[in-house]
This record gives sequence, C-alpha cells and structure tokens, in this order.
Amino acid sequence: MRSGRLEALRTPDLGVVEEAELAAATEYIEALSTDFRHDEYSDPYRAALLAVIEAKAELQDQEPRVRSGSPSTLPELIAALKAAVEETRVKKEQPAKKQKRLTTADV
Repeated sequence: MRSGRLEALRTPDLGVVEEAELAAATEYIEALSTDFRHDEYSDPYRAALLAVIEAKAELQDQEPRVRSGSPSTLPELIAALKAAVEETRVKKEQPAKKQKRLTTADV
C-alpha cells in the first residue's frame, strides 16, 4: 500500500526533451534576459523612512524653542481652570431640574 502512495506522487513521464527543444528554450530565455540595473528601481518605503529620519535629525540640531507668552499668563490660566472646576462641582451638587416631558398633545 505504501508504494501505491508513492506512485501517486510521482510526476508523469512527459518523454525525453530533445536537444533542439532545449537549445530553443535556452536561446529564448537568454533573449529575454538583461543586466540588472539597480538605478531603474526605487523603494518608496525606504525613501519615506529616510526623509523622516533626516527631518528628525534636523530638529535635534536646532536650538530649543522658547515658549511664547509672558510668564504672567500661567497664573491666569490656573485661576481660570480652578474656576471652571469649581463651577462644574457646584452644578453637579445642585439637584437636577425635572424637565416636562413632551406628549403628542404638546406637539
């Protein structure tokens, strides 16, 4: 039974390849073949990656930016934030007003 399985896996006998057929196939392959020219091909992923790397390298070479705005704006922002937090807390503590439900008669 084992030899029957192996027979099923073997390729069919297609006959002998003649020298003229082999020579014609070789000639055809050589006619289609050319030298590989690397400069004719591009890798867009590699180009994009190199652009990102170069941009990051340029940013590291620059001096750090100084934040704009006067130092007095920070306390003002903190005060506004505290006021907003307090307003939200007060709204949450107040009981919610019941809204009148609309019925079809109201519409």
